[in-house]
Amino acid sequence: MAEYSEATLAAFRVRQLGETFELPGPLALRASPAPPFTHAKVVSRTTVSARVLLSWQSTTQCDLQALPKEYEARWHGCVQDVVASALLRLLNSLWSDAGVSVGGAPVAARACNTQQLGAGACISAVAPTSASLYELKRRFTKGDKSERVADFLDYQPRKLLRLASTTA
Repeated sequence: MAEYSEATLAAFRVRQLGETFELPGPLALRASPAPPFTHAKVVSRTTVSARVLLSWQSTTQCDLQALPKEYEARWHGCVQDVVASALLRLLNSLWSDAGVSVGGAPVAARACNTQQLGAGACISAVAPTSASLYELKRRFTKGDKSERVADFLDYQPRKLLRLASTTA
């Protein structure tokens, strides 16, 4: 598995923005209902990561618009993400088994599907409405840098209040 993961990681590292390519071998992601992925397209990249759309179709048949999720492959600083993801899955399982609820709703932490790809590298499912810090810096700076997140949220009061209440 380590050799395959390193080959997959190398493929994500060297591919250019907009490039669609075949993976070195099928990539099965834990907790994904999709069949193992065989192709990818790089949709954005930084020096330590690449956002990719994954597909199980050949590059000639690849309908990337129909894909359900975007993934981020990172080759630096993933240990904490992998551990946090595993810990949240464990806590959710324990809370569910114990029937823990608040106000009648079951308690569950939102955990992204982060999977290790090799030494210090990982691949994570990306929430469709999310933006990385890199994207916030690059795309959402209309003047004041401190307004990046508010700009990303279109200054919508409801979203800003929800963000404030969840980070307090």
